[in-house]
Amino acid sequence: MAKKVLNLNDMMEKWLSENLYKFSIEQIKSLRDNPDLLIEPMFEAVKQHCKEFGLDYTQTQVYGEEQKYLKRKEQEQVSGRKWAYLDSPLSQELFDMATHAALDRKIISTHETSYLFDRKSIKPVAFKVFMDAYVLGHKPSGRLTKRMAEKLIRFNEFYDQNYSLDMFEQLSRKEQLLFYAKHIADGLTEEQEQFVSQFIDEHDYLPLFYLITAYYKNTDHRPCSA
Repeated sequence: MAKKVLNLNDMMEKWLSENLYKFSIEQIKSLRDNPDLLIEPMFEAVKQHCKEFGLDYTQTQVYGEEQKYLKRKEQEQVSGRKWAYLDSPLSQELFDMATHAALDRKIISTHETSYLFDRKSIKPVAFKVFMDAYVLGHKPSGRLTKRMAEKLIRFNEFYDQNYSLDMFEQLSRKEQLLFYAKHIADGLTEEQEQFVSQFIDEHDYLPLFYLITAYYKNTDHRPCSA
C-alpha cells in the first residue's frame, strides 16, 4: 500500500492535462457557471487513483467533500422542485419588474444584482433555490457577504409581498393591468390613475402612449437629487 495519497491539486492538474481536450469550446466557456462539468469527473478520477494505489477512498478527505457536494446537490434539487411553479414567462416578467423596483428603492444595489447575474440566478426559480441553499441555509457561497445576504433576504421578502406569482394570480384582470400601469409610469397621480382605470373599463387594455407621456411628465416635475 502506498504511504500517502497524491496531493489533490496534483491530481486535478494531472486529470485536467489528460482530459481537458475532451471538452468543447462551449463547455470550457461554461465551466465557471457549470462546475459539475469538472467536479463529478474529478471525484471519479480520485477514486481511480485510490484504486491504483490500493487506498480506501472512503478514508480520504476527498470522500468527505464528495458527500458534502452530493448533499448540497440533493438539497438544490428538492428546492428546485419546490419552486418549479415559478419557472414561467409571467413569473420571469414579474421578477424583472421587482428587480428594477428594488433597485429604484435601494433595496438591492447594482452590485447585488450583478452578483445574481454572474451566477445566472436571476430567474425567480433559480433565485429561490439560491436563497434556500445559501442565504437562508447559511451556507458560504464565494463572494457572498453577510451584508449582501441581508439585502437579498429583504429583496426576497419584497418580491413575495409585492410581485410574487401567487399574489399576482389572485388579482382581477383590471387589477393586473393597473399593476403594470403603475410600473410603466411610476408615480402616477390620482387623476392619472383614475383616467387609466376608466380606460381599462372601456377597452380592457392599457393606454401605453398615455402612460409613457405621463411617466416623462411626472419625471420632469420631480425634484432633482443632489
